Amino acid sequence: MVGQAAVDFAAEPMTVSRSKTSPKPKANKLFGRSAAILKLLGLSTIAITLLNYVMLLVPPSLTEPQWWLSLTTQVIEQGILPLFGLGIFFAGIAIETLSNISEKQGGWIVKTETWSYRLAFALGLVFVLLGPIHAVTTIVNNQVSVAALEERLAAQDEQVKFQLERQRELYTALLDGEASLEDLVGDEPLSESQMVVLDKIKGDPDALDRQLEAAQIALREEMQERASGARSRSKLAVWKSILRLGLTSWMLAGCYLNVAWIGLRGDKKPKVKIKRQKPASKKQEQPGDFL
Repeated sequence: MVGQAAVDFAAEPMTVSRSKTSPKPKANKLFGRSAAILKLLGLSTIAITLLNYVMLLVPPSLTEPQWWLSLTTQVIEQGILPLFGLGIFFAGIAIETLSNISEKQGGWIVKTETWSYRLAFALGLVFVLLGPIHAVTTIVNNQVSVAALEERLAAQDEQVKFQLERQRELYTALLDGEASLEDLVGDEPLSESQMVVLDKIKGDPDALDRQLEAAQIALREEMQERASGARSRSKLAVWKSILRLGLTSWMLAGCYLNVAWIGLRGDKKPKVKIKRQKPASKKQEQPGDFL
């Protein structure tokens, strides 16, 4: 029986537990290439955006509101790009860490990560300030535009007065016989309305003043209406720009400061609470109490 049992034991197949196979070399290469591409893409996005920011500062025109408006607008509109760059860069680092590729580059990763958090903190402060700066420069630039509009209106009003006064002189000279119709209208023939006006002026010399005054009032009202519409559109554009870019700037500031805070909080060691044992009671049990 013992011999038969030994034979049966030898005939049974032996099962050996094997550990899980390690990742294939091709997978490690794929992870490494993906991580390198993501890090390159993230760093390139950050570097290109910062280079654009520097180029916007050259040449500086600190006394011109239009320069400040253009600067703040473009910086805020491109502010999301460094945030994307940071996210892509950290994704590359995460792939390296999870695939155990970054063992030799651990020190480099730690330094780069620290500088990334510092950059996020600096950009957060910049965007906190850009919101009010953009609002102020937008209002100042609008005031400059309104002042230029008022100057154009005044110049156009003076031009209208000059033209009407010139027409008054020509009509007066025509009625007095000192000028011809060619001096008034050129080679083109008079229209029916112009002939009616000319007949009225011949019959009533005071009608000339009334006609010119009515024309001046009509032209002035038209200019004022167009100026009022321009002011309303400019005011609406100012508030839209302040709300859109101001809120965008503060939201970007919140994102960057949160990134920096997450990084700084992750570097701090968690506080370990030590529970103190309660002091023993003064009354101790005596050996005789168990008896």
